[in-house]
Amino acid sequence: MDNLKRPAQAQPIAFSGDNINAQTAWGVHEDFAGFTKLEMASLMIAQGDLSREDGIVDKNAWAKKCVEFAKAVLEEFNK
Repeated sequence: MDNLKRPAQAQPIAFSGDNINAQTAWGVHEDFAGFTKLEMASLMIAQGDLSREDGIVDKNAWAKKCVEFAKAVLEEFNK
């Protein structure tokens, strides 16, 4: 499973024309609702990091590090 691009939340169910076959948006095409797992993990790491009292000096470098850390964690989960 590729944890980086999968949706972070469960996707809404959509029934086909016969009202028997249920599919999620992910199963039909790549347009899905909400954040990917990488985006959600990055935001959660950023939220935790912002709770520190020393503050953020370089916002761009800080944001990049949050994404890099989230990517490393999710790639480890892929193993």
